[in-house]
Amino acid sequence: MKKQISGILKKKSTWAIAAVVAVIVVTISVSFYNRGRISESEFTDIYTGMSVEKVQEYVGAPKSKTTSSDEIIESLNTWTMVIASGANEVAGNAVLSDEDEDSIIEVKAAAQSGDDTEMYTYVVDGQKKEVYFVDREVVWKK
Repeated sequence: MKKQISGILKKKSTWAIAAVVAVIVVTISVSFYNRGRISESEFTDIYTGMSVEKVQEYVGAPKSKTTSSDEIIESLNTWTMVIASGANEVAGNAVLSDEDEDSIIEVKAAAQSGDDTEMYTYVVDGQKKEVYFVDREVVWKK
C-alpha cells in the first residue's frame, strides 16, 4: 500500500513539475515575442530630443539595438540616396521633410565620426521602424 501511495505521489509531483516548467517556457516565449512591439501611437509619441531612458521608460526595450556605426550608416543609406537624388519619397510613401533630411545627415555624420550613436528597432503594427540617437537623445525616427 505504501508503495502504491508513493508511486502516485511521484507521478503527481512529476506532472506538477512539468506544468510549472511549461508555464515558465510559455511566459518567456510570450515576453520575447512581445519585446519591442509597440503601437503606432506610442511610436508617434517618441519625439526629437527624448532621452534613451525616457524612450525605454515610455515604450520599453526595443526589438533590437545597435551602436555599430557601420550598421547605422547602412540603415541610413536608402534615405541618403533619396536625399542625393532629390526624390522626396520611397516606395510611393515615407515623404522626407527638410527636417528629416537634416536629421539623417546629422546621424550619419555622427556615426561616421565615431560619436555616440545608437539605433533602436521596434515593431510597429508588423513593420520594423527605427529610432536614431546621437549623444543619447532622439535625433530621427522612421
